[in-house]
Amino acid sequence: MVDVPAAADILRQKAPDLARDLALQLPLGRPAVAVVGDLRFLLDVFATALELGSCGLVDRTLAWQKVRTRALGGEPDALTELPGFVAARLAPALDAGQHSVLTRLMDNAATYVHFASDTNPVGVDPLLQPGTLGREFLDATMAGDRLLAQATLRRAGSLPHALRTVVEPAQREFGRMWQNGLMPPPVEHVTTQVVHHVIESLAAEQTPPPPDAPLVAMVRAPGDEHSLGQLCAACHLRGAGLRTQSLTAANGEAALVASLAALAPAAIALTCTTGIEARRLAALVAAIRRERRLAHALVLLGGHLMVDCPQLPTHLGADGGAVDGATLASQLQARLLQPTAAAERRQPLRPH
Repeated sequence: MVDVPAAADILRQKAPDLARDLALQLPLGRPAVAVVGDLRFLLDVFATALELGSCGLVDRTLAWQKVRTRALGGEPDALTELPGFVAARLAPALDAGQHSVLTRLMDNAATYVHFASDTNPVGVDPLLQPGTLGREFLDATMAGDRLLAQATLRRAGSLPHALRTVVEPAQREFGRMWQNGLMPPPVEHVTTQVVHHVIESLAAEQTPPPPDAPLVAMVRAPGDEHSLGQLCAACHLRGAGLRTQSLTAANGEAALVASLAALAPAAIALTCTTGIEARRLAALVAAIRRERRLAHALVLLGGHLMVDCPQLPTHLGADGGAVDGATLASQLQARLLQPTAAAERRQPLRPH
């Protein structure tokens, strides 16, 4: 049997040197010192994808970076050389089986990024056209106008509906602008702060679910500092009639599992932003499964990463996954609030 996790660990160990060498060799549009961090991230993604057997995770990450490279004045096709460089440099450190698995993953990635577009146009979402609430919200948040952004969301109806039709399209647009080099870091920070503040304010006004409604415990992956996705998911869950409680993994796995056991939730939603963070969830899921007081709790993974790595819930031993808060809420509403929910609670969910 090929020891793929060991090969992934070797790649992680060699990532610092590989990143420095790649920064000097590839024309990525910025001084080498400025791209080393991006390359370290890419190599960490490669290692996680190797461990998970996920071509999609590598392909989409490279394709995203191709657009970013063109936007910053680099040569986007240079990224087609990166996978082959990694496979060649690791060859002496891997056995034949490990190198074969890595080479297949890297060959697939090189082919994918070669044909991937180096553009991701902004301003094409119909929900963000001039005169729409989405466009008003986008303009208000980029201007740092919290009051106007909040007033715009109020006009969009219920908070879950506003998230789906206004906030989430705007967030995708912010991502495209950043990818295309059209959003300076200070503006990106301002928009994030405004969106977070506005949603928190409106979430405090949501009608609370009944006190006996099923409880969903929400935990971000260790090291994941992106709280906006979890906040939106909690709003969707409360809109679906489910109680929520956010917990932190900052105090360690044992403390978190003890807190979860004390809460006795009907479901545990673990959210993560990147594949690197998802890897850290493996030990946490295993620890939850070992705790007999949590034996009847559903364990779900949430985040857009499910698009790139739909097999992640199965790989980590979770009951299922959802790409966004609306999907998570819909699934759990059906599973926890229907009369037969208790009997079906531990049946695997269908990843989306």
